[in-house]
Amino acid sequence: MEPKILKSEVLLTRRCDLKCPYCKIIKKQKEELTTAEWLEAFRIIYDDLGASFIAIYGGEPLVVGKEKLKSIIKYLNTFRPKKSYTIISNCMQLDEEYIKELVDIGLDSWTSSVDTINFDSLSTLERKKSEKGLWALEKFNELGVRDTCNIITVTKENIKDIPETVEYFSSKGIWTGLDFIHFDKGGYNFSCAKDSASNLYFTRNDLSLIQEIADKLIIMKKKGALIFPTYEVLEMWKKPQYSIDLDWKCYEPVCITLDSDGSLLECDEFQGSRIKKWNIFDLYGAKKWDEFAKDYMNDVVYECRGCFWSTHVMAMDIFGKKDGIKYYQHENATYKN
Repeated sequence: MEPKILKSEVLLTRRCDLKCPYCKIIKKQKEELTTAEWLEAFRIIYDDLGASFIAIYGGEPLVVGKEKLKSIIKYLNTFRPKKSYTIISNCMQLDEEYIKELVDIGLDSWTSSVDTINFDSLSTLERKKSEKGLWALEKFNELGVRDTCNIITVTKENIKDIPETVEYFSSKGIWTGLDFIHFDKGGYNFSCAKDSASNLYFTRNDLSLIQEIADKLIIMKKKGALIFPTYEVLEMWKKPQYSIDLDWKCYEPVCITLDSDGSLLECDEFQGSRIKKWNIFDLYGAKKWDEFAKDYMNDVVYECRGCFWSTHVMAMDIFGKKDGIKYYQHENATYKN
């Protein structure tokens, strides 16, 4: 059977042990699937829909409890090496013992978020989170976890620090993902109102700086830096339609998002009116895929207000390409479309 999707993003829970001012996901709590239900959901994603990659986050995935998370990781490992996954966490509940337990059961990939290594410029909360994320990524890397990745949310406050931060993580063998901060366009989960964080969002006046940083990152990537966005995505940074207006749209349903109760979304920022009726268990055996895909794309065409999430942009290009899938899983360090 031909794969239907490249990846799935999973909100394991909407609960979180932090209250970041720019994130609204905890304001809308939902039921959570049991461990057994999650395992079947992951089987459907991998086997029935043919996904190569699953990103698990929340909320904060660590709050579901150690045993539930370990059971999920052990199950996901049974699909390796052809399939892969990552856990995206703020790392606040990790200590050395917990990290060792995760490594001992074969954790494949861990992702955290450190927006800059210049910690003095951060708020107390952001500094605490960044210091813990940095510590965890370096510890997992030191203990031999196959893949570690840092995600930077690109803002007006940290954009000048990005080359230095990328260079630091790359020197440690840690990948860097990059996504522009998104303002709320009537979205579903995360983004805050544009006027609530005006110091973070970009305007047309910032375009030359964005272009300058994009060129620096392209040069660094050519020299071997572990920068996840492709050359194509970095070139897109230079166009205000994407980096400032956040006005890109999916043109195939190659990514899906699961909420904590198993309901489906086009992505973690958008759930159209047609897809609301769908649950992951409705896609058992992919028998209803064509009907689902039609609803998905009609929502995108008629209701989605656009975004610029780099992993979604890349997924459109990489879907169905063996070398691209290996790159997406961080098995290969380079990819040219």
